[in-house]
Amino acid sequence: MAIILPLTWIGSCSGKPGKAEGKTDEIVPVTTEELSAGKLIKLISPDENAEVKLNETVKVVIGVDGKNGAPDSVKIFFDSKSAGVLKGAPWELTVNKSFTLKTGRKALKVVAYSRGNSPQTITRFVIIYSDVVPKRYGYRVIKSYPHDKEAFTQGLIYLNGELYESTGQETRSSLRKVSLETGEVMNQLNLETRFFAEGIAIIGE
Repeated sequence: MAIILPLTWIGSCSGKPGKAEGKTDEIVPVTTEELSAGKLIKLISPDENAEVKLNETVKVVIGVDGKNGAPDSVKIFFDSKSAGVLKGAPWELTVNKSFTLKTGRKALKVVAYSRGNSPQTITRFVIIYSDVVPKRYGYRVIKSYPHDKEAFTQGLIYLNGELYESTGQETRSSLRKVSLETGEVMNQLNLETRFFAEGIAIIGE
């Protein structure tokens, strides 16, 4: 039986091919038992990447393939911890609140056992969000000021009515002192092409 695995292309933030540091694409391994989904059971609920809040329960509903008969037992794991065992209908289990105390993407694994057959494993993920509703703030525009649209702002400081700005463009980065009211560039230092300007800070005078 052939197994097809997805190929992943990782790009850097600049659009150039590269390896993203600190981030690893998570690939869920596919087993022979999963390829024959429906051999014993199918996972009806929850859906892949189902969303729940902190301290909420997760309802697990399993369907049994009538052609192959019911499994002897089904073990359910949530976030690598045993959440319970089913040994007959109804093939349902509620993962209690003690399993949803932390936010994040958690694995739900269901393993069906039957005499004379290899275990069948189905894995899905559940995303747990905070139960805190953030306060919404509005805003209003008081005044707008002119600014060079070609200046790709990376760092910005306001001091004594003037802006100090670092602009980032590959081979065209600069440091600027700009009039807030008029947008006029009062002083500009073009950096060497090998530098890419990011943040900016004022030290002393």
